[in-house]
Amino acid sequence: MTDKELTYITGPEQDQVARAVLNWLNEYPDFPARVTRIEQEYLSTSTSMGLFAITAPYKTQEYISGSYEAQYQFALQYRVAATTSNQRLAAAEVLSNIAAWAESRKDLPDLGLGKQAVSMERTSPAVMLGRGDDRNEDYQILMIFSYKVCA
Repeated sequence: MTDKELTYITGPEQDQVARAVLNWLNEYPDFPARVTRIEQEYLSTSTSMGLFAITAPYKTQEYISGSYEAQYQFALQYRVAATTSNQRLAAAEVLSNIAAWAESRKDLPDLGLGKQAVSMERTSPAVMLGRGDDRNEDYQILMIFSYKVCA
């Protein structure tokens, strides 16, 4: 599919999927020091973690019955003040560990009646996204949550 062929899901369903994924990721049991939860579309000025939509969820397959498969693509970002190579490697490792935990879980996000989670997978390695004037560095890993909706 090209961008012009994408069929985006409805706004309420977009909100439902984003909320379900965020709540599910916040079940991660081993956040790094000074991170207590992942925020939606936000990184604070200090150590923090955020989930950012890359694009609105869209249909990847549609069926005559009205059922469809869809994807929610997102970035998980981690802001931290890293000053050494070991700290930078550790920051990337934090995101890789969360992605591995997410990929290995059998209980994927609950989307409610008529919707079924299919998979959670990373689509990139964890990399440094940028460095701010305040010496904070942002790291990012890209992920895709796939699900299906039964008519």
